[in-house]
Amino acid sequence: MKQRHTTSFFILFTLFALLLQTVPSYGIELSPGEATLSALNPNDHGDAYWAALAQDAVPFNVNQAELRVAAMNELQDIGSWDSVLAWPHIPVSASILPDGRLMTWSSNDTDGFPGGQPEQTYTGTWDPDTGTFDDMFYTGHDMFCAHQVLLEDGTLFAMGGRNTVVLTSQFDYQTDTWYPTEDMNSARWYPTSVALPNGEVFVASGSGGATTAETWSQGNGWDLLSNIDWGEITTENGWNTNWWPYLHVAPNGQLFHSGPTETMHWVDTTDEDLHQSGSLHP
Repeated sequence: MKQRHTTSFFILFTLFALLLQTVPSYGIELSPGEATLSALNPNDHGDAYWAALAQDAVPFNVNQAELRVAAMNELQDIGSWDSVLAWPHIPVSASILPDGRLMTWSSNDTDGFPGGQPEQTYTGTWDPDTGTFDDMFYTGHDMFCAHQVLLEDGTLFAMGGRNTVVLTSQFDYQTDTWYPTEDMNSARWYPTSVALPNGEVFVASGSGGATTAETWSQGNGWDLLSNIDWGEITTENGWNTNWWPYLHVAPNGQLFHSGPTETMHWVDTTDEDLHQSGSLHP
């Protein structure tokens, strides 16, 4: 059985690689050696490459003749898509607020994330009931690819971001106000944060803080979990410092780390314990 699965995977992988070699460059010149799976590996190309690839991609056009018009009673049961909205910025991150509005933000620019810019973020809320936007320009923190959680009282909490920073910020949805909060111990970009049942917030990894983990609590700020050897995870197959680790709150109150490494882990933030749970590839 294992041999059959291995053979099937190899065949699919080979066909996929051959297919990628036929994909047009969309205005980007690729050398013969790049026209393989590695050409689509985010580790091998910068953000400018992917931005150009997306802009030059062939638009997806629907054949109207093949569409079936659903009856109104069917649409009421299954729902339907509305027209495209003109968003005031590229919504890199989004969070639903307790009052039903959607908070989104981009970076230090509305449609890009250039380096060397001040710590600032274009943010705004969208009200689905009225269809209106409310722009909010926030200075002091570029939250491009930060990670966010909602606290129990509905406060939006964002950590890290562009330029690999220790900065954190919170948003009060009742006053529509962003404000800075305590700095983390480690600078982070692309971290993972999780709101814990006890009201604390756990954050780990990200560029700059790949080997560390810490918790935040109201009134106490950030506490570096020095007894958790998060660096152990960074040595395993599948690890990437630029991507968020997969963390979930389990029913027992502990955190379950499910990937993208092949080995999974349990994390106990109270006893500062990290131990293996199993493997994705036994």
